[in-house]
Amino acid sequence: MNGNSITKASLQFTFKSLNRGLPFKTTIGPDAPWIVYQVQNAANYLLEAHTIVCDSTQELTGLMNDPNRELYSHLEQGREYVCQIMDKIMLNLNHAKDQLVRSERRTLQQSCTEYINMNVYRPSLPDGLVIDFRVDYGSLIMTTYALSPLTSAPVQPRIHQTEHRGRWFECDEVIDLEMSIPALGESLARINSCYEMCQRFKDNLNSLVIKGMR
Repeated sequence: MNGNSITKASLQFTFKSLNRGLPFKTTIGPDAPWIVYQVQNAANYLLEAHTIVCDSTQELTGLMNDPNRELYSHLEQGREYVCQIMDKIMLNLNHAKDQLVRSERRTLQQSCTEYINMNVYRPSLPDGLVIDFRVDYGSLIMTTYALSPLTSAPVQPRIHQTEHRGRWFECDEVIDLEMSIPALGESLARINSCYEMCQRFKDNLNSLVIKGMR
């Protein structure tokens, strides 16, 4: 993985219902990477947290330099403002963490509509093979569906039946493969560390102001 993308992968599959039971090989390369949207979403939340910090710095400086306010008013209003900022930052950190730890396997129908990512394979996947990637607790999960074609469209499609590339298929087999990605685990640990640091800072700030008021 490179950032939010799978830029290099070599895959080999063997299913009885595909390729006459012979191994099928394909690759993902940097010219057409698979975008892992959970990682992209997590990055967007972190960017939002950073933006909040940058935007609030100037406003807080103006607030504390107001000559018309007494010292107590400076401290109290500054404390309230900083606590509000910390709450916003911590909320975005939580959202970023959730993107990397809360993952449910998408349905077969959802995986089949991933048109952009489905075009990254060289050679292209056969019609009876669908692959999906997701992040779960710092690991990368690859879900592979082996499909067999139906002779006609079902009147009431079942959960294991789907339309794919203009034809109807039925799922014969599903395989999940978990791959450890150290960078994902490290990112998750850093997000947790930042959240805990923000919480300690907020607690210490509240304690400091309370003692100053006594």
